[in-house]
Amino acid sequence: DNHRLSAVVFDGAYQLQCAVASGAKHRYRVRAGAAPMCYTLLRSPRLGIDLPVVLGDDNGVLFCYNPITDDERRDFIGHRSFVTSLSESADGRFLTTSSTDRTIRLWSLENYRPTGEVDFEYLSDVVIEVKPGTSADRVGVRVGDRFVAMDGKDLTQLANERLNGTYSYRPGQRVPVVFQRGELYQTELVLKEGADLVEPLLSMFFAGDDQWVIWTPQGYYDASPQGDRLIGWHVNRGPDKSARHYSARQFRKHLYRPDVIDLVLKTGDVAEAIRLANAGRPHTATPVDMRQSQVIRRLEPPRVRILEPAEGTRTGAAEVTLRARIESQNDLMIEDVAVLLNGRPLA
Repeated sequence: DNHRLSAVVFDGAYQLQCAVASGAKHRYRVRAGAAPMCYTLLRSPRLGIDLPVVLGDDNGVLFCYNPITDDERRDFIGHRSFVTSLSESADGRFLTTSSTDRTIRLWSLENYRPTGEVDFEYLSDVVIEVKPGTSADRVGVRVGDRFVAMDGKDLTQLANERLNGTYSYRPGQRVPVVFQRGELYQTELVLKEGADLVEPLLSMFFAGDDQWVIWTPQGYYDASPQGDRLIGWHVNRGPDKSARHYSARQFRKHLYRPDVIDLVLKTGDVAEAIRLANAGRPHTATPVDMRQSQVIRRLEPPRVRILEPAEGTRTGAAEVTLRARIESQNDLMIEDVAVLLNGRPLA
């Protein structure tokens, strides 16, 4: 449709310029300290935007925005380093991205759920733009004011709520907001329609030895024969104890679910895929979410200590005596014990 995107430097800062078919040019100010690494116009209207743009930067930030109004519509939370490429699926339902964090991630471009956002622009905590006619403009918020808090919560608390999924503010809601202009002052603003936050539907990692693993945020996965050793969970045990790490393979009985992965691709919804997959099983399956510490504690595998032979022992004997202590770390019973040598069962 003769729309074009290009990265430009203006006033010493990166901006993404969108030249539309009418000849107009719209510039989006890239977030401070970030550089645009990849960007694209989506082929069709998505997330309530007629001309959606997706941008990935060198900090792992990935989002969709409206180039006409500069309003961000969706933040994709997951990559931890440079976003190196992105591609829209043929049917427009999915976005696939890659990163120098060595993952490929699949995201939904559907089911926009707007959040309530302040109707002024700010950088760090400083107001940089107040558009005419907004509630911020009507109550006298100025460029240069410091944004201190909203509804009694500072900016760090608000950011944490967004990340952990407890951010509950909605468009049209009136909230108290505190600013500083020399002295603190409080006013009330009406929240505008803001971006929602989504996590990947699926994440993929491919190792150099033809091993691979694909997983959901909850931990369900499909993998090559040894691929489930590539991902796991780091469990902290307090400042006076070393952390423990468990690979996905240790939870294979609960998490190895190729049926869930297949249904995610069909439904575009992880929760619905889990529901459908569990409903199709002969025995009742309780949904699992490994992001919850109580779930890991409930499923934590037994602790194994090899008592004999001692660590570092070398022997040329044809037979070796093995003694071990195996202790359950929860209410699960130890029903079977298998001895592996270099990852393989003993004959």
